[in-house]
Amino acid sequence: MKIETKQQYYEAITAIEAYLQMGLSNLSGEEDSHLNELSKAAEIWEMKEYPMPIKPDFKLY
Repeated sequence: MKIETKQQYYEAITAIEAYLQMGLSNLSGEEDSHLNELSKAAEIWEMKEYPMPIKPDFKLY
């Protein structure tokens, strides 16, 4: 699965949240695999769309 739009991202996050509300121990094997696939796709999209700066321009202290 590849997320290509913000709408697809929001749909993936909604599905992830639904699985998490069910409880990880209550998921079937298929649901667990789908959750894993959605999570990886969302992470890849987030890294592309919201990259973290290598060297932040702010000081923590």
